[in-house]
Amino acid sequence: MPITTVKRGERVFREAEFGTGDIIIMKAKECDQASYDDMIILTQDGSKGEISRDAGYAGKTTDEIPMTCVPISLKFNRAASVRVLIDDLIEIESNLITAGK
Repeated sequence: MPITTVKRGERVFREAEFGTGDIIIMKAKECDQASYDDMIILTQDGSKGEISRDAGYAGKTTDEIPMTCVPISLKFNRAASVRVLIDDLIEIESNLITAGK
């Protein structure tokens, strides 16, 4: 299962492990929101396949996404927060490319 609970040192974390094709990454919204402007949901699909952006779940509310695990939501209130995440992901991507992964 790519979304699991793991212990790192003395702390417990929810971890989403990417690369197996069963993490669904989608823009989502609260049921009472009009737009999909500020939230990303990470959940998992039972199937392992191609890595895709939303696996057909685009445009769903938080009540309509599959619940095969406890989803992880990333909610952003400032553009600078998105930029920090993107910059860190670009650095991780570069490290993985360098390592041949």
